Amino acid sequence: MASPITRRLDGNDPNYMFLEMLGYGVSGSVAKVRRVSDGKIMACKAIDCLTNPSFLELGSREIHTWASFSASEKYIAGFAHDVAWTERTQTLRLYMKLYEGGDLRKVITECRHQELPIHPFMATYWAMEIARGLKACHDHGIIHRDLKPANVLLDVPYVYNRMLWGITDGRVLRGDVKTHGKAFLDWFKSPSRLPWCHISDFGFGKFTPAALFSEYYTKGSRGSVGTMGYMAPEVLGEVSARYGATPGVINDVVKNDPKFYGKSDVYSFGCLVYNLCTGRPPPPAATEWSTRILEIPDTYPELFREVISKCVDFNPENRPNNRDLSNGMADAFIEIQNCGLLSDLARVLQDLDSDPGSDSTYINITDLRPEATNLEPTTNMGDPPECQKKLDSALRRALAAVYRIVGLPLKVRRT
Repeated sequence: MASPITRRLDGNDPNYMFLEMLGYGVSGSVAKVRRVSDGKIMACKAIDCLTNPSFLELGSREIHTWASFSASEKYIAGFAHDVAWTERTQTLRLYMKLYEGGDLRKVITECRHQELPIHPFMATYWAMEIARGLKACHDHGIIHRDLKPANVLLDVPYVYNRMLWGITDGRVLRGDVKTHGKAFLDWFKSPSRLPWCHISDFGFGKFTPAALFSEYYTKGSRGSVGTMGYMAPEVLGEVSARYGATPGVINDVVKNDPKFYGKSDVYSFGCLVYNLCTGRPPPPAATEWSTRILEIPDTYPELFREVISKCVDFNPENRPNNRDLSNGMADAFIEIQNCGLLSDLARVLQDLDSDPGSDSTYINITDLRPEATNLEPTTNMGDPPECQKKLDSALRRALAAVYRIVGLPLKVRRT
């Protein structure tokens, strides 16, 4: 799809009405706006090129790469294909769909403040969607080069965390289920379920054959670009890319020679998911992953942890390609659905329907499970008198052994 024509303005954009500020970044700010023509609420990304003229180049690159995606790309943030330039303030404005859930960094930070990690069910689901978005980038011949939580936008707010953990821990607040339980199940079971996660911010994005072929790489005119902690070691020049300019020909290792592979984005994905699962920033050095990867809790599927471990491998050759990554995350999500979370939530909702007037604050999940009402003893110890005889006999044998060791006579009082 062709890049949009940039509208040139003398001042305020007459096509949009400013509503409120949403956030600030290194290159500018994001605001909520209303499109005058149809009243649609949207977002406006304003890039301030006055303080740093290089931002104009990044903005132009973002327009070019972002506009190449069609509206049918579900896991890519929706670009409105509308751009404006204000000469007086040297501001470039890009208009896009508004995502009410904010960005993933905001959710991770909020959950960390609440001392309650993002539930593994949702983290695995989001990882699957982000992997699909990354595959869409590479299928379009684009390396993102700055994949991180701040560049993943959420379609709706994440308000289910406490409820999901309550279900998992076996004791959930009635108020949480009443407020969010049915909405969550309806969302998940909907055949037309819309994606939650959307990759955005293509300022460092680049069209290159390296996105399509793992043996190719590209060098940026700016050298190493990206965000520290999410940049692959070959991007930082810590190791040389194994392949030279000729595909399939292995060259000698050369230090301080930054290269970008499609699998450099896969490394960034692994760092993002680590942050998502643990709430902790990824390590600044790739060599620390051997111990850090163990911090992903065992509540996640084993397959999930195996794939993420491969994503952050020091050697790009050992990382999965975008297709294997997408399939691996999908398989991990299928696996985590066997945890019983959804069936337990359905039982809690059924309990609320049958007893809506209960004064109880909590619902005990174990009391609602089928096995809780059909308990049978696993062993048959006989009637109580026989059990007591066996216990008395065992105690007498134990006492006799102790007395023999210390050399005292055993006196048994008979009743």
